[in-house]
Amino acid sequence: MPKQKIYRIVGNTLWSLLIAGVILLLFSGMKRRRQTTCQAVLVNITAVAGKVFIDEKEVKQIIASMAGGNVKQPQAALDLRKIEARLRKEVWIEDAQLYLDNTGTLHATIIERVPVVRVFDVTGHSFYLDSAGTQLPLSSTDRAEVPVFTGLPIKNKNNQATYQRQIADILKVGAAIAADEFWMLQAGQIEVLPGGRFDMYPAVGTQVIELGTGDEIAAKLHRLKAFYQQILANKPVNEYSKLSVAYKNQVVAVRGTDSLRKADALQALQVFNQLVDQNKQEVDAMAVESGKGQQGRIVQENEPPRQQSPVRGSPATKPSATAAPPTAAPKAVMPANNNNN
Repeated sequence: MPKQKIYRIVGNTLWSLLIAGVILLLFSGMKRRRQTTCQAVLVNITAVAGKVFIDEKEVKQIIASMAGGNVKQPQAALDLRKIEARLRKEVWIEDAQLYLDNTGTLHATIIERVPVVRVFDVTGHSFYLDSAGTQLPLSSTDRAEVPVFTGLPIKNKNNQATYQRQIADILKVGAAIAADEFWMLQAGQIEVLPGGRFDMYPAVGTQVIELGTGDEIAAKLHRLKAFYQQILANKPVNEYSKLSVAYKNQVVAVRGTDSLRKADALQALQVFNQLVDQNKQEVDAMAVESGKGQQGRIVQENEPPRQQSPVRGSPATKPSATAAPPTAAPKAVMPANNNNN
């Protein structure tokens, strides 16, 4: 028999033995792994901005309950896939991965759902929403720093489509607020109104801010931020009782509504007459008009104002705002046959 043929046979035999040995070692290792007894459970929770909304003890309790009350069992007796599926049913858990290492430690890696807004419905019940619109209960372990929405109607069989649109709009407005550190600090509360509209109540100041619908909300907040930087930066924080960006490409500012709401008609008239005597053209009231050479009058809330002069201000940067203001400052004007959005 030629030597080359003998070498070939010997080489093939050695390779076959080597492969068989590797396979034997793999099966032996897998057998030992399956016989490894779980000695401890180590839970690793992926925190959201350093906040943990899932109790580690609860995760361990679920794992123990799925193991029949005792996790100190061989891996063969632990159905890890079944335990993972059970963990994923927890509303705060988006994903769960389990494995047992050679030391007998069962590792549980938990990925939390991320809350993006907090909502209060009309009954006062409160919950979080993640970016997919999943409702998340309040956590006993921590609190999310997210935009707060109030006044959401209760869902019922007659308003399901409207309710889902409101949830989608809430997520849209919340995302726009969360994208700007200025609004995360200044947006104290956003009220959900009929017709898909929103009012914002600032953390600093007493004015009501009309946002309109959630359409083009990022552009609306940008205009409003520029108004804060360039006009309100040079005026008292409560110079205006109402601001509105519901009108396309405008910031509408109304002076002094709150003062008359807090007074009766006689007191309002007395305040008005005093200001007229002092030759003031504008009164810090709901709306007051004074004609030249004529006695002024108080305009009722349901009566549209006759005319509002633009309020102009010199550009100024507000220290707490992080973004640079645009070149041109928006004007504070009353709406005139503009389309709402």
